[in-house]
Amino acid sequence: MWKGGQLFPLWKGFGSKRDPTKYRGIVLLNVLGKRWHAFLRKMVIPIADLHRLPTQFGGFPMQQPVQGILAQWPLFV
Repeated sequence: MWKGGQLFPLWKGFGSKRDPTKYRGIVLLNVLGKRWHAFLRKMVIPIADLHRLPTQFGGFPMQQPVQGILAQWPLFV
């Protein structure tokens, strides 16, 4: 009930509509499930942020994986 949703095919907007490779799947999630996820995320992120490693990037607000790559770039050049 909290997870999952309904999967629908969505045409990419180019190519033949008869070609299955010209479609992507889109999942429409349960609104109640989305709200529950937002509530849990708001409660968990501050706690998880206190315990994450300095080398962990992604999954946190304002902390994208590309920032981690750019921070480590001088080590590889």
